[in-house]
Amino acid sequence: MFALDSNPKGTWSTVNGNELTVKHDGRTYLGVSERSSGSLDPHGWYIPNLVGGSIEFDVDLSQAGCSCNAALYLVSMPGYDANQNEDPSSGGDFYCDANKVGGVWCYEMDIMEANTYAWHTTPHNCDSPQGKHFENCDRAGDGKSIYSQDPTAYGPGSQYKINTQNKYHVKQEFKESGGQVTAMVTTFTQDSNEFSMTIEDDYVKTMTDALKNGMTVAISNWDAGPNGMSWLDGETGCHGDCANMPDVKWSNITYTLANGPSPPSPGSGKWSCNS
Repeated sequence: MFALDSNPKGTWSTVNGNELTVKHDGRTYLGVSERSSGSLDPHGWYIPNLVGGSIEFDVDLSQAGCSCNAALYLVSMPGYDANQNEDPSSGGDFYCDANKVGGVWCYEMDIMEANTYAWHTTPHNCDSPQGKHFENCDRAGDGKSIYSQDPTAYGPGSQYKINTQNKYHVKQEFKESGGQVTAMVTTFTQDSNEFSMTIEDDYVKTMTDALKNGMTVAISNWDAGPNGMSWLDGETGCHGDCANMPDVKWSNITYTLANGPSPPSPGSGKWSCNS
C-alpha cells in the first residue's frame, strides 16, 4: 500500500519505515496504485470490507494541543457528481466526506479526531443516493468522546490512563452480527493501561453498506483557527489555538479482515502497512 498525498507535489507527508508523519494542513490516503504524472487514480485506494474486522495503529500526537485536529478516518472515495461521474472535488483528488469539505458528499467514519486533550469517534451516514451521487449527509454524525465517558482516561500527563504526551496504540473494531455492523469498539492501550469505548445503536447499522463497499483511509492534520475546534475539545476546558503547526506521526497500521481477501503485501513505494 502507498501513502498518496492530496497535494500533487507530495509535500504533506514523510515516511520512515512504517511511520508516516503528516505535516500541519496535510492530508494523505492509503492507496494501492501510485500517483501517475501528478494525478491520482480515482479508484486507486485500498478499500477493504471492514465489517467484522478491525484497523489498528500507533499514534504520536504529543505536539498537537488545544484546537488541533489529528484525524484518521474512512471515506467512501471517490465521490460522484449528479451525472454519475467521478467528481475530482475542489482539490482534484476525488475527496469526499460527510461535511462536503471538498464540495462532494459521501459516507464518513471518523475513527479519530483528536489532540492531546480530546478524542472523538464519529460515524456519519448519508441520505439514500441517486445512483452513486449523494445530495446530503449527516454533518454532525453520532459520535462519542473519551472525555464524556471518563474525564480521567485521556490527556497530557501521567495522571491519565492514556498519557497523550507519549505514543499509544488504538484498535477500532467493527462488530458484526447477521451481516450488519452492530457496534464500533475503540480500544486504547499504553503500557499496562487500557481504555475502551463503544458506540452501539441503530445508527451504527446504517454504516454497514458503506463499510461493505469499501472505504479508504484518509489521514489529516489541521486546525480551524483560535478556538475553532471547540466542538472537539471545548468540553475538556482546553482553550487557545493550534499555533505551533504540529507534525503528527502514525505507525504500524494493521488491518484484520473477516470478509474478503487479505490485505496486500507491503508495497515498494513511499509507505507500506502491516497486513
